Amino acid sequence: MESPQPTRQLRLLEPQRYDPRYPGLLLQPNSRPISQEQLASEVKSIYAGLTMVETKCIHVDRAQAQAVSDESDVNCNTKLAPDHWKALIALHRTLIHEHHDFFLASQHPSASPALRRLAAKYSMPARMWKHGIHSFLELLRRRLPESIDYMLAFIYLAYQMMALLYETVPAFEDMWIECLGDLGRYRMAIEDEDVRDRETWAGVARSWYSKAADTNPSVGRLYHHLAILARPNALQQLYYYARSLTCVKPFSSARESILTLLDPILGRQTAASYPHSLPIDTSFIHAHGVLFEKLGSENFEHTLLQFQSQLDSHIGRVTAKWKEQGVYIAGTNISGLFDYRADNSTLRLLLELHGISQQGGLPKEHSHRPPPASDIDFSLSKALTLTMSTLSMVLRRIGDKNVLPRVHVPLAIMSSYTSPFISLLKSFSVCPSIITLMSGLSMLPTATALPLLTPEAPVEEKRTTYSDDSIGDWIISGAVLVYLAVAYWLDPKTRKLSLAGSVISATFWVAMVSEGDRPEFPSDYRWK
Repeated sequence: MESPQPTRQLRLLEPQRYDPRYPGLLLQPNSRPISQEQLASEVKSIYAGLTMVETKCIHVDRAQAQAVSDESDVNCNTKLAPDHWKALIALHRTLIHEHHDFFLASQHPSASPALRRLAAKYSMPARMWKHGIHSFLELLRRRLPESIDYMLAFIYLAYQMMALLYETVPAFEDMWIECLGDLGRYRMAIEDEDVRDRETWAGVARSWYSKAADTNPSVGRLYHHLAILARPNALQQLYYYARSLTCVKPFSSARESILTLLDPILGRQTAASYPHSLPIDTSFIHAHGVLFEKLGSENFEHTLLQFQSQLDSHIGRVTAKWKEQGVYIAGTNISGLFDYRADNSTLRLLLELHGISQQGGLPKEHSHRPPPASDIDFSLSKALTLTMSTLSMVLRRIGDKNVLPRVHVPLAIMSSYTSPFISLLKSFSVCPSIITLMSGLSMLPTATALPLLTPEAPVEEKRTTYSDDSIGDWIISGAVLVYLAVAYWLDPKTRKLSLAGSVISATFWVAMVSEGDRPEFPSDYRWK
């Protein structure tokens, strides 16, 4: 009598589990939509539990960090029991999971805009990284080597969770990418046994940081991370450190990193830290070291000659590899023009002045006042010599496709800066620093060292003049740039050709201004 009951229960379940049209396939479970009130209540409940676990993690991490400090003061190392480590990992894993639940609920497709803004309002991604992952990783790092196994397990746990959030919560994609890079760098740093594993994780971290830098090129911190991963390539390190300083959001600690990089090259350390660096790289870094620390003209001239004497043969020898190296050299030279974002950088002050004038904040009494006499300082003149002489040598390699990336970078920079420079030339009756900078462009094919103006020069010499020969140089410069672009792409609409035309047009404009023949502009003129 009891056997028919299971059959009846099975029949009741069959309509929910199977469809006769699709025999053998399970149907998707039924789901009910959640209301806004229920979702808000769920988020509130998750956040309450999250804050409790977060407070516990903060308290435990501080206590453990203090214990490590006390032990180091008395030269005593007390090992934690395995159960203690497991409890710490379980606590931080709980906090990470609570954050994951909070993100899924607050970023639910049916969540209201106010609910979606909660994660950013309360800095949830940063709190998750700081209290749930980073503080515990630092504790594990300070307990090495006894904590190596636990640190590996926790890095893998955190990496998996960050990768999951990267896929499921795209609203904070930039944060997840940088965190994944940081975790990859932690994993690389603790790998001492297998060199291949270390290189693999270095590549993983580098790929995440590069992805983050592509998305947020104005954040200098990301380039500092890439510079650390570039070791022992000193040239690449200098490029990333310099770029880290000259970003819209600079990373000020890069100055100390550059000084550390320069110590062995400038002879402040007896042991060479870069045995694999090429002589040309050492000469180039040495030249920027002189500029960075303002060590004097004699040191710079000697180092510059060394670099120039090796450049052409080096480009011909490394061939395609110089596509990448040329970009590093160009980017570092541009940072040198801005004096590595020093407070008194001439070009930086000029661009800031342009920004103020664009916003209507420039006082009328200053509308025709020239910049101070210090705007053509020693650092700018030497940096301009290094930049333009290098570009001049590169441009002589007509038909060499490997130099085109090196040509593209300064063209793009010059093209983007011609608009503010021209605007300032229209505002000031005399602006010798800009005229000096732009006039250098007209001499690229023929100049090995530009006739730069110095603060000590008489006032009469601070006006750049253009003769018929210099206009001829300008035409040759344009022809070389156009030839390089067309020879590579065979397309008259290529971006490099457009950049070359923009820069050369600006140079010609400056030539007319410096001769006192300022062209008339219509009232609605806009530089394009």
